[in-house]
Amino acid sequence: SATAEWIMLVGVPGTGKTHILAAVVNALWGRPFVAGPIDTFLGDIKAAAYGDDGQSSLNRAVMKLYRGRSAFIVDELGVGKLSEQDRAALDALLNFAYADCVPVIMATNLDADARAAFFGARIVSRFKEMGARIECVWPSLRRREEP
Repeated sequence: SATAEWIMLVGVPGTGKTHILAAVVNALWGRPFVAGPIDTFLGDIKAAAYGDDGQSSLNRAVMKLYRGRSAFIVDELGVGKLSEQDRAALDALLNFAYADCVPVIMATNLDADARAAFFGARIVSRFKEMGARIECVWPSLRRREEP
C-alpha cells in the first residue's frame, strides 16, 4: 500500500525550522506542492468551504484546493489559538493528506503536551503511524551576544 511520510520540525523560535522548510520548498520546486503558514491554509480552506448559503463542505474544499499536490509544507503550527472552524479546517487538511498519502512537513514551537492538545488524539495517532519528529535542540540563531 502507498504511504507518506509526515515530518515535524520541533524547536524554540529562532532555531531555523522555517529555513529548513524553505530548503525543502526549493528541493521540490517544479513539483505541485503547497507551502505556507498555517493561517493561509486555514483561510483558503474556510473561504472555499463556507459559501453565501452558510453551508460547510470542508472536505470538498480541501479536495478542490489541494488534489494532485505532491506535498504540504506547513509553518507556524500552534501560533495563535484555533477557532472551531480553524480546527475543522486543519483536521480536513490533515485527514485529506492521510487518506491520499500526501507527505506533510510541519514546523512548530509547541512542546509534546501542547502538540497533543493542539492536534487532538486522531491526528497524533496518524502522525505516530506516518511521521518522524526532528528536534531542533540547538540554541536560537537569533539570539546573538552583544559585541
